[in-house]
Amino acid sequence: MKRLIVFIAAIFLISSAAPALAKKVVSFGKKYKEVTQAEAEAGTDTKFQIWSAERVKQAIIALAPASSFDPASPGTIGGTTPGAGTFTTLTGSTVNMSTAVLGPATGKFYKVSALTGGGAGSLDSIPIADLADGSVALYTVDDGGSKLFIVYQFDAEATDAESSPGKIRPDDYATAGVWISSGLGGQGVPTYRARASFNPHNVYDNDGTNHWLTLEPRAPAAVTITRLYVSLDVDPTTELTVTFKECDAGIGCANPSTIEAVTTDAGVANVTASIDDAAIAAGKKIIIVLSDPDVAILTADVLLEGTY
Repeated sequence: MKRLIVFIAAIFLISSAAPALAKKVVSFGKKYKEVTQAEAEAGTDTKFQIWSAERVKQAIIALAPASSFDPASPGTIGGTTPGAGTFTTLTGSTVNMSTAVLGPATGKFYKVSALTGGGAGSLDSIPIADLADGSVALYTVDDGGSKLFIVYQFDAEATDAESSPGKIRPDDYATAGVWISSGLGGQGVPTYRARASFNPHNVYDNDGTNHWLTLEPRAPAAVTITRLYVSLDVDPTTELTVTFKECDAGIGCANPSTIEAVTTDAGVANVTASIDDAAIAAGKKIIIVLSDPDVAILTADVLLEGTY
């Protein structure tokens, strides 16, 4: 009973608003006092004592490790000794959004808006003296809604002839140093593909005015066509002619122009060279127009490939 009374008295003292009563608390016959600021900041006393929120704050401020961040030297984080549990100094690192350059002062990463032409923001305008072997450039193609990205890497020893968009020589090229695309597809750039599989009888209109099918409603970027392919399910008596055309995107097919007319041979056509108009502008619609299909043909597979 005596311990119960002492315990209840201790609870009363702790919850009391009178600061003086909280300086010493009696619990089960033991007396505890509030830790002093000096003891809190030293952090070495092992005795059980009463801690206020203020004392906890004072201990954190005194004992927390000092920050080594120096706003006047943004290139330095932590210490400068490797392997000593801190970061080493980052030297020569720059982030210059106005010139779209990210990386060491010699230039390791570039964002360009054109590949050739030598103008501001073009890949070939970057001086070789500013480049290091392995420098990277990101070419962004914006068609007004979506974005395409092609990654180029600078090979300081390459002597390849320029072949845009796969290989770009700097304007000040002398004996070596070429930008080479690391993408996929022909010439090392992303491959564009538009394809369709259909019954040509469902597409061809016997009145001869509306026998076409949309292959691409709106090209996402400028495309250079590298292959036109047609495959039929049979070797027909009368071969099928597929005319590839580009026109303005939107309703119908305004201002059409012929890319190439392809006629199958034994049910197959594969054109990879001498395409009449291989350049497709960004935002253009691509359609195919069919000749009157042989009655035996039930399926036609059409493929258009190109590079951005």
